[in-house]
Amino acid sequence: MSGWPSLRKRLCIGLWVALLISQGFTPRAEAGIIGKPTASGKTMHLSEVRLEFDQVQLETRSGGGKFGGNATSERILLKGVFGLTPLLDTHLSLGVADFSTASRQFDGDFGPVIGTGLRWTFHQKEGFSLGVGIQTLSFLSDDDQSINPRIRFHEIESFVGGTFSGLEQVTTYFGALLSSGFGRFQRGNTVYTEDNFGVFVGGDFQIHDRFYLSGEARMINEASLTISLSYHP
Repeated sequence: MSGWPSLRKRLCIGLWVALLISQGFTPRAEAGIIGKPTASGKTMHLSEVRLEFDQVQLETRSGGGKFGGNATSERILLKGVFGLTPLLDTHLSLGVADFSTASRQFDGDFGPVIGTGLRWTFHQKEGFSLGVGIQTLSFLSDDDQSINPRIRFHEIESFVGGTFSGLEQVTTYFGALLSSGFGRFQRGNTVYTEDNFGVFVGGDFQIHDRFYLSGEARMINEASLTISLSYHP
């Protein structure tokens, strides 16, 4: 059989790509907001500028199995999304993030963040599309009062999901994710997050002309909520 694969085959390909990307990395973590898992449809054009506030809560452990417990991180990011082709987007995120965990008596301040990502649409039909992608995020957080005064946190995440755009002024999306990553304390062990599989659901709501308000929740591997404001040039 020749030609473009069936929807079932394309969905399976997307799931396997997401799985293989994440399983190539041993540590585990969460890389923040996913957003729509499909491309914008633009070609060589800035398709979106987004201001994001992300609040993350996750379970952590160290390499030796000690110092487990909850950790929290807040991120404020400015993201630019660029359409390479109608089916392929890339993005760059810059901003600040912090990291806190009572198990290490670490309450970090906001430090610099950089993130990148790609997403590819592999199916489109009548207001519904499917996509797969990968993204990374790295940041520093300092706590001058701690015996471990700095943490460097690195995250990578792959995902597959669907986008519905049939409703007027509203776009909804959902999907599954796999994540990897770790944080290194300046004077301590490496810390990992516990779980790597999660799900996400969100929506973009047009509030005026080209401005959109968005919300997203991520569950199972973390308990996280993101609110963002975006402009579509």
